Amino acid sequence: MKTVYFLTNRDQVEPMPYPEFGSGVTDTVRVGTATMADPPDREDHMNPLDTTLSVAAVDEVPEEIAAAIAGDGGDHLLIHIHGFNYTFRQAMVRAGWLSRWFGEGLAPVDGPTVCYSFPSTGRLLRPAANELELAGLFTGAYQQDYRNATASGPAVAKALRLLAALARRFKMVRPQRAVTVMAHSMGNHVLAAGVQALGDDDGLKGAFDRLILIAADEAQSAMDTGGPLRAATEFAERSYIHYNRQDLPLLSSEGIHRTNRLGRSGPTRSRRPGRPFQLPENTVVINCSTASPPSAADNDPDWQRHQYYRLYPWVRDDLCLVMHKQPDDIAHFPQRRLSTETPGLINLYSPSLFAAALQMPTGIPRSATPPSPRAMAATDV
Repeated sequence: MKTVYFLTNRDQVEPMPYPEFGSGVTDTVRVGTATMADPPDREDHMNPLDTTLSVAAVDEVPEEIAAAIAGDGGDHLLIHIHGFNYTFRQAMVRAGWLSRWFGEGLAPVDGPTVCYSFPSTGRLLRPAANELELAGLFTGAYQQDYRNATASGPAVAKALRLLAALARRFKMVRPQRAVTVMAHSMGNHVLAAGVQALGDDDGLKGAFDRLILIAADEAQSAMDTGGPLRAATEFAERSYIHYNRQDLPLLSSEGIHRTNRLGRSGPTRSRRPGRPFQLPENTVVINCSTASPPSAADNDPDWQRHQYYRLYPWVRDDLCLVMHKQPDDIAHFPQRRLSTETPGLINLYSPSLFAAALQMPTGIPRSATPPSPRAMAATDV
């Protein structure tokens, strides 16, 4: 059996012992567990209705859950913040399946999983209330999720404080342990709203080991000086931003928000030689535009170029190495190479593009021969 621990500010629409959650925004953080069968090899074989939910506390992490997380046999705690279009149960299943996905990586990541679930409506479309909504993207379903994410700021701030305490307790058990906060798509806006609500609270500094922002549906300026996601980089020893210029959902998002999105355009460019972005020293940018296969074949699982972190094994392997805290951002990552066009930019290649690029006259610069997966796993710090 797999247990996903959750924190959520969704409204609880059914009481214990059979709780259910809606999409109403509250400032209350409910903490509990979602228990399911061990995830199979395919996520679409999982039934959200087969998950057993339980609420254990409100606005605090009860001792039984804190002790269970700290006492887990694995050495990595993954905290996942989902994006647009999830019911609560779907969010739990996704988090549970990710535990298997990353557990099968090049350097397997094993340990407890926590999901923060904001009040997404879990709808790609919704009935239009008027002609204006009928003309809008997804008839307003996306916009409603985004408003709910923004309004969740105070609850997310509360949850971040609870998660920081969990992370510190988890790492006290064994020195090799690590904690990652991973936000995908609109989950990055959820995180940004929480950081803004935290204000000048510096109690989260250094609480986490890795902060990974994937396909961020947040303004490009969020990583500028004073931006909410830039402030979040202080919470982790090292932060990573993964973007893809081919990301189709974020192209739509740019049309809605009338601004570049961080997960499609990357952070604001810098004019400093060899430093393509204006970022803190502990922040690394990974260009995933080359992570997709060279042609949009019918069997490409990520034809939207938005879910690459959970659909491409080579991106999964790269993320696992990030979570294992590999110290060299080029030499220890087999599918990464420095860009020949933009000095200082790191590209993550799909196997086919990587092989094709090696045949080019200029090749792909290598800083060192990558060590074996076994050696990489042995160098955890």
